[in-house]
Amino acid sequence: MFSSYVLRYSLFVFAFLAFNTFISLGQDLHFSQYSHSPILLTPTETGNYFGDWRFVGNYRTQWNEIGKPINSMAVGYDRQIYIYSQKLSIGGEFVHDEGTGYRLVHQKFLLSAAYHQTVGLNTFRVGIQGGVVQKRLDNGNFSYPDQWDSENGYFNKNLPTNQTFNQNIIYYPDFNLGVAFTRRVWKLKPDISFALFHVNRPNESFLYVKNKLKVRKVIYVKVPIDLSGKWSLSPEALYMWQNKTIDFVWGSYVNYQLATNSMNAQYVFGGVSLRNAMTRNWDAFIFTGGLQFKKLRTAISYDVTVSKLRLANSYQGAMEFAIIYTGLSSVLGKRAIPCNRL
Repeated sequence: MFSSYVLRYSLFVFAFLAFNTFISLGQDLHFSQYSHSPILLTPTETGNYFGDWRFVGNYRTQWNEIGKPINSMAVGYDRQIYIYSQKLSIGGEFVHDEGTGYRLVHQKFLLSAAYHQTVGLNTFRVGIQGGVVQKRLDNGNFSYPDQWDSENGYFNKNLPTNQTFNQNIIYYPDFNLGVAFTRRVWKLKPDISFALFHVNRPNESFLYVKNKLKVRKVIYVKVPIDLSGKWSLSPEALYMWQNKTIDFVWGSYVNYQLATNSMNAQYVFGGVSLRNAMTRNWDAFIFTGGLQFKKLRTAISYDVTVSKLRLANSYQGAMEFAIIYTGLSSVLGKRAIPCNRL
């Protein structure tokens, strides 16, 4: 049994280890549980696991308290391809994001590929990603500045407007690139990734005036740490910037290995992080918990708003669910067999 003492101690450690930050909101969809949506995070995460194949599912709902919620979901699949001693990984990701209050639907399908090469204690990964994006807008519910009704004192969408849309549905190609580096240092194995999104600068405007997406840059770092006994840490950091928006997130999961149990769960994990700037503009604390089984990982998180938006939503924010199922590996691991020498 996972005693109440261990639970209280875990929560204390989670709070102590939490140091996460996030500034403003970028133009791209990404989840608070970013490490649980790997293919969406960076192309170099394609195939970066031990197993033959992997399925990932994510769901997020936010801002239920201040209007119609924004719902986001993503499903991804990737698998390994071994050619002699070379490892190549391929996969795909489908994303659906809908702001029901604004009638804006954002969907995309991306294909990913990554090449892995190990040289001594170093592992290098190169990833590429490409696909098509669809954005759909129902502008019938909008009102515009020239629809101000001075007699009634509100915007009236039934009044004539000079605002015109070129189209309500747009499609555009999207391409992303990434590189990553891992090296074993003592008992640590830091993993550092750098990625560029929208390298083809697609036009995402519904109007006649073009609006080309700026390139989004991503730096992702994770450093798994084994502690004494049944404890381990999974600190990680994410830094992204696009145009004038910056996302900076860093924190840690704490993992506790479980004794044999009826659920066959291997360990329980949890963490807390702060999304915001280092010293100002705090946005939200993100509390995450879950269970790791042999092939299945489940996680749930909740964003507690601490920005000025808390006055409208009473500190409530977003809830996320993630599920990752990894198939067993067909590659034999290296094992040393002791032999007495004569």
